[in-house]
Amino acid sequence: MTDKYYDVEFCAMTYRTYDVKASSEEEARKLALHELKSDYQVDEEWIENSKVSQVEQLDEAQLSQRPWLTHEDEDRLDPEDQYPIGYHE
Repeated sequence: MTDKYYDVEFCAMTYRTYDVKASSEEEARKLALHELKSDYQVDEEWIENSKVSQVEQLDEAQLSQRPWLTHEDEDRLDPEDQYPIGYHE
């Protein structure tokens, strides 16, 4: 029996979630993308191949489980447009 050559491809899907405070779903997507691009644990290729799979508005019960979201971080915000300093579309 003669050996043959095979090309075997593996696909893995992983998820990352970023909780952000925003005035709209569109703004939440932009801020989360900024957080993703700033995450040192995520390589550029993963970012380029990623897509938003879900956006969910958090209710009071969910917020109580994420106390870090309810504290203002004024130092990170640009007062003119309320996006994190260094954020560019």
